[in-house]
Order: sequence, then structure tokens, then C-alpha cells
Amino acid sequence: MENRYDKYKDSGIAWIGEIPEHWDTYQLKRCSKFINGYAFNSNHFNKDKGIPVIRIGDILNEQISFENIVYVQENNELEKFMAHKNDILIAMSGATVGKIGIYSTEDKVYINQRVGIIRTIQYNFIKRMFTTNGFVDYVNLSSAGSAQPNISSEEILNFYIPAPSIKEQQLIATYLDQKCSEIDELITMQEEMITKLQSYKQSVITEAVTKGLDKNVPLKDSGIEWIGKIPEHWNTYQLKRCFKFINGYAFNSNHFNKDKGIPVIRIGDILNEQISFENIVYVQENNELEKFIVHKNDILIAMSGATVGKIGVYNSDDKVYINQRVGIIRTTQYNYIKRMFSTNGFIILTYLLPVLLNRTFLPTEYSIFIFLYHR
Repeated sequence: MENRYDKYKDSGIAWIGEIPEHWDTYQLKRCSKFINGYAFNSNHFNKDKGIPVIRIGDILNEQISFENIVYVQENNELEKFMAHKNDILIAMSGATVGKIGIYSTEDKVYINQRVGIIRTIQYNFIKRMFTTNGFVDYVNLSSAGSAQPNISSEEILNFYIPAPSIKEQQLIATYLDQKCSEIDELITMQEEMITKLQSYKQSVITEAVTKGLDKNVPLKDSGIEWIGKIPEHWNTYQLKRCFKFINGYAFNSNHFNKDKGIPVIRIGDILNEQISFENIVYVQENNELEKFIVHKNDILIAMSGATVGKIGVYNSDDKVYINQRVGIIRTTQYNYIKRMFSTNGFIILTYLLPVLLNRTFLPTEYSIFIFLYHR
């Protein structure tokens, strides 16, 4: 960004760098009040009566989500734990540590433990400090070495920020609101486009594996609803006819480490039809667990959770184990079979069957999935 002022000076703060000569820096505690959340007993939560309680998971995308909100009976002694309009709420521990949301209504709400309130009249400018690279790095440094990431109220209040005049803060806040709104709109459009392209990709795959590439070939009814008509010279059979299924091993997570031994692939490591090693864990090698070692070109499948039914192909000869609720589909036809798990039919199966049965998938239910073969 081009210089907007005639003269700059060193702020003395590494993350800030140079600032306009007439600006200053100070710690957040000079312009903010911090209020820690209250340790509610979760047994007192209910889904629809009383005062809402904002928990860490309700802080999403710089806003407060009420989708999974819980309620407690009103208690006048807990008034200090109520959020006010324009309060900045911050997650103080867990995977979303340092994330903020603005409370934008006058309605009564409590804040739960490990959610903090930052109360300031300069909220529209101050809130932007929590999305800077400087604050993100500060949170990562403050929480380094902890089993669970966390940051204290003292650490938050000691964070240094640039301090232009109130008038300039208002101008900067207005500028950022406008620019960020434009950027968010572009992100939304991009996400909608990605969703449409993913849907198109599924349709292309489904069309290719159920109808083939020859548009002029005679068709016949497959007898399988999701497949519909197929080329006359094709047939159908269940997946179990062409693959071996291996369940993962229930490793003790206390034995995991970050850098020594054999990698263990968990459900969260199956991403975008590939295996991610970004958050991989390791265990000591054990010859008795050889059957749980993945082979090159094995198809790995998530068997429960938010990513149930997602697959990744393991494309290395290096030794890795699979954890529980990850399954191995081993077949010589892996390059064709993997496409079956991206069809509309299989995706519907992964969503419908657990709902109907009120549980996660069993290996046998994957193996009876009907697919096609060519004579």
C-alpha cells in the first residue's frame, strides 16, 4: 500500500513496524475492559428456555452464531457476565483460540467460561486488531507448548496496537468495513462457484461410470435405481466381489507423538481425495499390527463423523497405519473403483443410511454398494 502520510517513524513494536509520525502505540488495556466468562454447569443447559449462553463454538467468522445455542435460567447475580451490544467476544482456548465475534444486538446473553468480553467504545477499530497477522502470531506464540492452545486475559490486554486519533480510527474503520464487505462478497461468489463446480464434477463422474463414453451405444435398465440405464454390454455387481475391506486399529491416543515412528492416518487426514500429512501423528512400530499397514493405491475411506464417506488414495510405498473408523478398500481396479465413491448414488447412501439407522457405517454396508463392470 502506498504511503498516505508525509512522515513515518519506527513504532518500536515488531509486528507494527513504521507508523505515521503523529500516531502512538499502547496496550489494549489502555482502551479496553476485559471480562472473563462464567463457568456454567452444562447440566443446567437446555435448548429453548431462558437466557442464551455463548460458548466458544458459537464464535464464527467474526460473528456470533445462534444455530447451536444453549440456554440457562436467568440469574441476577450473573449480570456481569452478560454481553452488551458491540462487545467483542473472543475465544480463549481450543482450536479457535483468538477468534473474535461482535455481539450486535441488545438482547440478553451470558458468556460461558473461556469466552472473553473486550468492551471498548472504539470497538469498530479495535476489532480489526484481532485479525492482523501480528495478533495471530502473538496468539500462536503465547499458546505454544500447551497441550491445548489458550490465551489469558492478561496476555490479550498486554497486546500492543497502533493508536491513531479517534477521528482517524473512525475513518479507518469505515474504510475497512467497506473493503472487507466487498471482499466477503467476492468470497461468497467464489464459494458458490466452487459448490456448483463440485456438483458438476459429481454429475460428470456419475454420467461416465454409469453410461460410459460412447453416446451411441444401446442402453438397458440396470435394475438399480441410482444407476438407471447402462450400456447393453455392461452388468452390475456388489463392491465386495472386487475388493478386500480392512478396518482400522483402535490406537491409544496417549501413544501418539509428533515426529517419531510410523505415521497413523486418522479420519481428519482424508482430504480432497488425498491423504494430508499436515497434522499427522506417529506411533512406535509394532510387527503385530502389520495388517493395519496401508499399501500403495489403497483407497482409504472415512467411516464416521462430518466427513463420512470421503475417500483418499494412498500413493506411496512408505509405511503408514490406519486408525479406527478409517477403512482400507484394497482392489486392483482402484483407479476405476475410487470414482464410484464420488457418484451421486454413493453420496446419497452415505447421508441416508446413517440417518435411517441412527448410527455410522459398517464395512458390510460399503461392500454391498452396487456398481458397474464391463464384460
